[in-house]
Amino acid sequence: MLLVTQCRPAGGPVVAASAFQDDVGGVLVATDSTVSFYACGGGSGDSGVEQRWQHHCPLSSSRVEYIAPLTDGAFLVIVSSSRVGHGAEPPQIALVAAAPLAGSGPSTGDTVTHFDVLAAAPLEAAEQQHGELRAWRPAFSSVARCSSSGGSGAVLMLAASLRQGTVHLVRAERHGERDWSLSSTETSLCHLLTTEPGAAIVVESAALGPASACLAPGGSLHCTLLYSSIMLGGGARVRHVACLEVQAQDSSLSSCCWFIGNVHPSTSLVAALPGARTLVASACRLLLVQADAPRERVQVAVQLAGRPTCAAALSRHVAVVGDSQGQLVLLDLRHPSTAPVARGLLPAAPSCLAFMAAGQRPDCAAGEAEGAGRAVDEAPSPAAGILFAGSTGGSVFLEVPEAALDAEGSAEAQQEAADPAAWQLASGGGVDRLAASAAPVTFCQLIDCPSGCGDKRLLMCCGTAPFGRLALGRMAAGLRPLAVGGDHLPGLVRLLALQASGTAAARCYLLLSSEDPAADAAGHGWTTVLEATAGGLHAAVLPGLHLEAATLLAAGLPGGHMLQVTPQAVRTFCLSTGALQSCWQPPSGAAISLAAACGQHVAVAYGGEVQVLYCGGGTGQMREERLLRLPQQASALALFQPGQGGCNAGGEVWVAAGLWMSNEVVLQPLSAEQPAARLGLAHHQPRSLAVCQLGGSGGGRHLVAGTSSGEVVWWRLVTRLDASGAVCGVQLEEGGWARAGLAAVSLHALHQPGILAVSDQALLLAAPHPERSPAAARVHGGQGLTAACALPAGSQPQANSLAYIQAGRLHIGCLEPGVQLRWDEAALGGGAAPRAAAYHAASGCAAVACSERGGGSSLRLVDVGAMREVARVPLPPRHTVTALAVAPLPCSSGWQRQASGHGGEAGAGAAAYGQPQAQAQQPGCAQFLLVATAPERGAAPPSHGSGEGSPAAGEERLPLPADSDASQPWWRQQGQQGQQGQQQQGQQGQQGQQDGVPWRPQGSLSVYEVRFSLAVVHPEAEPLYASPAAAAEDGAATASSSEPAPAAPAAAATQPPLLAAGCDDGAVRLYRVYVDDAGVERRHALESSLAAITVAVPPLHLAGEQAPDAEASVAAGPHQRPAGSAASRPAAPVASAHGSRRLWQGHVALQLVAQAPTAFEGCPTSLAVRGSAVYALDLFSSLTVFRAQPVAAGQLPSLVPLAADPSGRHVSAMLPLSEGKVVAGLQSGGLLLLRRDEEAERHRQDAVRKRWEQLQEQGAAGGTDGSGSGGPPAPTLRDAAPLDVAASYHTPSGFAGMGAGVLGVPLRRVEELYRSEGTSSTTDGADGCQPAPMATLVCTNGTVLSARLLTPAQHQQLVALQRAVLIACEEGGCIDGAKLMAAYLQPDLLQQLEQAFPVALVEQGRDILGLL
Repeated sequence: MLLVTQCRPAGGPVVAASAFQDDVGGVLVATDSTVSFYACGGGSGDSGVEQRWQHHCPLSSSRVEYIAPLTDGAFLVIVSSSRVGHGAEPPQIALVAAAPLAGSGPSTGDTVTHFDVLAAAPLEAAEQQHGELRAWRPAFSSVARCSSSGGSGAVLMLAASLRQGTVHLVRAERHGERDWSLSSTETSLCHLLTTEPGAAIVVESAALGPASACLAPGGSLHCTLLYSSIMLGGGARVRHVACLEVQAQDSSLSSCCWFIGNVHPSTSLVAALPGARTLVASACRLLLVQADAPRERVQVAVQLAGRPTCAAALSRHVAVVGDSQGQLVLLDLRHPSTAPVARGLLPAAPSCLAFMAAGQRPDCAAGEAEGAGRAVDEAPSPAAGILFAGSTGGSVFLEVPEAALDAEGSAEAQQEAADPAAWQLASGGGVDRLAASAAPVTFCQLIDCPSGCGDKRLLMCCGTAPFGRLALGRMAAGLRPLAVGGDHLPGLVRLLALQASGTAAARCYLLLSSEDPAADAAGHGWTTVLEATAGGLHAAVLPGLHLEAATLLAAGLPGGHMLQVTPQAVRTFCLSTGALQSCWQPPSGAAISLAAACGQHVAVAYGGEVQVLYCGGGTGQMREERLLRLPQQASALALFQPGQGGCNAGGEVWVAAGLWMSNEVVLQPLSAEQPAARLGLAHHQPRSLAVCQLGGSGGGRHLVAGTSSGEVVWWRLVTRLDASGAVCGVQLEEGGWARAGLAAVSLHALHQPGILAVSDQALLLAAPHPERSPAAARVHGGQGLTAACALPAGSQPQANSLAYIQAGRLHIGCLEPGVQLRWDEAALGGGAAPRAAAYHAASGCAAVACSERGGGSSLRLVDVGAMREVARVPLPPRHTVTALAVAPLPCSSGWQRQASGHGGEAGAGAAAYGQPQAQAQQPGCAQFLLVATAPERGAAPPSHGSGEGSPAAGEERLPLPADSDASQPWWRQQGQQGQQGQQQQGQQGQQGQQDGVPWRPQGSLSVYEVRFSLAVVHPEAEPLYASPAAAAEDGAATASSSEPAPAAPAAAATQPPLLAAGCDDGAVRLYRVYVDDAGVERRHALESSLAAITVAVPPLHLAGEQAPDAEASVAAGPHQRPAGSAASRPAAPVASAHGSRRLWQGHVALQLVAQAPTAFEGCPTSLAVRGSAVYALDLFSSLTVFRAQPVAAGQLPSLVPLAADPSGRHVSAMLPLSEGKVVAGLQSGGLLLLRRDEEAERHRQDAVRKRWEQLQEQGAAGGTDGSGSGGPPAPTLRDAAPLDVAASYHTPSGFAGMGAGVLGVPLRRVEELYRSEGTSSTTDGADGCQPAPMATLVCTNGTVLSARLLTPAQHQQLVALQRAVLIACEEGGCIDGAKLMAAYLQPDLLQQLEQAFPVALVEQGRDILGLL
């Protein structure tokens, strides 16, 4: 079965927006976790936008679903609980007042300190939230004012549909300035709306507006619903629109006022507009219904690129409508007509619109998301303003021209309003793009991190033109800069934080120190002091601090004293007066290289000695405590006291030291003469040490070591106690390691339990649970750090504040420890939209296929490490890229390296970071970028110079002619055949055609069918039908094979990779490919031509002169031609010299080996390879599985059909997770785990052979396998076994792609450090077995999921845990990992689990989830 978990994104997309009215107008913007308020720049003449405040979700443990303003300073918010199981709460509606209130004061940009919840109520009963009729997407109307029930307070209402067949009317009534009441009433629609028998009602859009334009504001209301009638069990949707009367007294819906049945299938929006109008919008028609005359409907023809998604009123007579393709259309309400505007300004399809008028009066209201539902008197005056367009793919503020708000304007004004140039992005506040997410995603690929650290990153093509971008995501903690220094710091600078408590108030300092002799005339380094306050960093003076030397360590001491360690001495002085209290210098003028402190003990290392000093008594005096002599110089140093209290626990002090030459870490108590423990690190030198507590107050202490090559290694430090309870020793156990970077690691303790490891990358190490091993997370934004330290608590307004140096400048930042999905983005020049990409690891670049904004296509190269575009290659007119791939291919340079013993390029650094050996080592191969192009529809295809139905140049069909030279490699046989074909054509007067020439200039090949997918597969060496006789023949054939023999004998059995291509005729083809990137074949062709000319034109012989030997051998690169092979063939005529020149200029040879159709013979749009199996996904959404394998001994590989999906489940993406299971994503949303029946596959293959044997026994065997032998025929699609559904999982959208592996930093066992370089294992289990198959899945809406195969025992265990906390199990057998993880994070649910099961079983479930 399958465990599926959603990766948590950083931030979130915009989910709702509404106009908020105050002195200058404003808009509320809500993501799933935050609420923000934006306002105009401060005056009627300023069209800029400013962010006034931002706050997290007003209710804890909740996510925002909808937001709408009610009055100045108060708004209505609907939230859903993030809790799961029995303790989960139903969705809530709350009326919230922001403090400070949204006013017209100066912009601060600060976060609101708190929200006052004025009223709150559940939106539906708790017992209904787990019902099966829960709507996939809730629908909300706008807020509308209605008549009060006798009181003087205002009554506002909202319609919400959360479940199928029901609508909730939310009533908010104001009794005083801050006295509100909230209530919610549910109305069933089964008896009010018309539907087909046996169908379910799903509300897709709702609008709440006045019942008549003649009534005063606050009159009766009508609720208009767009709903679908869905037949149970599937079937087409039928959409209807109904208008129901709202009963304000009991907040219910009653009789139907008007009804429109069976509307256009693209109808997706109803909205309330000024003048008591209701908009019913489809992609081809906008219908306006007047409340006073519902039968007099006005239709406005429109051609939208997508379905309507939202609408808002700009003035009394003008509205704007957005569609799913990012287009905005102006709608004139007085003279119904439409005009498209703002083309190309929206980064994605808008999901909500909100308009705020500049200079708006306090008593005016603006349009709101999906229609304001305001009365005529409440509509804003026609004045220019700001339109907010929010979406999941990025949000913008647009300046609305004044002409767009005037429906009675002149023709010139109307033309100006429709001019796209008049709509511009609003300035100010950096709000041109807000809360951007990855949607819409068109392509994704899981790649190895360009930094070389071994963790996975997600490469995605996002957005539409002109906001297309390439995104690189990872699961990581975050480092957000708050301030950056302007001066470049010279040399390698060390940062030290110091909290001095000897004065009246504790003061926090930041010391900058460097030992760079070039930065100091005396050559002793320098130290600078800055004081850290809530207002920032300021220059400060510490009396007594030695500034003309580098500071290795600084710490406060009791009694108002301070300790400073420089390379020359250890000094203590009084903070208030600066008087020197004590000074200690190493003997013989030695230089101190390392220093460490623990409480009032300090240790310094110089050479091979470590001196421990004690600074006690509150006087600042030092005394020598102990001198330790090490066998070699110390490379790292730390002091610690065993026990949970650390350096404040009392007890004996221990020294941890790293040894420079032996790469060991020794632990020795001060009372012992010899080390108590030694830890070897193999080839990795320890450069930093720390002993800290991970995982909170109850967590265990760990010894952490940073190495010179970028590893971070840790061991759990267990204290041994004697009979009296005193510490008698320590024990190290449960070690692990992770890679921080490729440079030396420095360790920095944080105020919250954890360690920050700084290399060329940054790594955060912390334990998520006190009883669990530490977890490692990459720090996004921590690239290129050279120094870091945690600022003292209270010195900065932000928690987890860090001082760090990046790019030579001092930064103050905030460390965000939450591991989330974080992104780097690169915008593509010229407004191009990316469609597909392929990552070339050897160069660190991604090739991106793009559609240009002005038409046409191009191929762009992007440096993934720097996220910078480096090159652009335009394609020929009306041509497009159909497939991209990076794969290892046989090549002449690879064989040369293999012969010299250096291996192929693909094997460089093989498996250094856990890559499987089979994938890392490719003898005789190198990585190449494969690009397939084709003319667009209507463009004339290039002429191949061949007749219809014949293979194009460069594609050689099998079998080979019987007279081919078996002593030559296949590509040279192809070249000889091409020359022979040219010779025959020359004799027939057709010398212009060169159908047989396999080489093409610039490495391109013109082939018969267009390729829509590419992959490389290694065929099986064993034939499908093996027999003793065939095995003997196979051994003989292998001995005389014409393939180039690699230098290493162990690689002789390795099958060269084949290129698999999905073609537009519905077939998958296998090709042999050879790339002459080293020019070996070019030299061979030249030598062959010279030899041919020598044979064809006999030289003149003088008397007594002997003719040259015609059987001289000609060298051919890595393959030697047999002697006499050139002379044994007929001489090539001069007419073939043109073909030879083409051969010299070529780079690639291609030969067709096999082909097979897919199940529905649709174009294979996607190919995936696992081992020798090829998974083909065709255009008709069918999945077919082949195996590249010879049918019989001595034959070339064929595509043997193994399994197929005959049901056509509309699969859009797939990925094989194991040999027998493949995960598939559906176009309409949903995940399937398809299972191969390998036993049935073997049974069907055996049946084919038995039928052939029976026919042979009867003397009726007539079929062959295509090679001329009488062996058994290859199985066909009729013999393929069906694919079964093993599990299913619901997702709200389709899938853009899938990749093998998961995001995050891989953790390994310490034992792997002792293995030889380049052979790091990928094992994860305690028994050394391979980890369970995992995958990363990306939806088109930007949602990222991780999936893992579970064993039956693991699945049953997680199901039992789910049931214990009343989490509903997925019907398809999948486990929702996010819900179960949330249960572990809620103390009450965790206690419930521990009461229902043994603690060991609960921890096993935690470990299973923790693998994600």
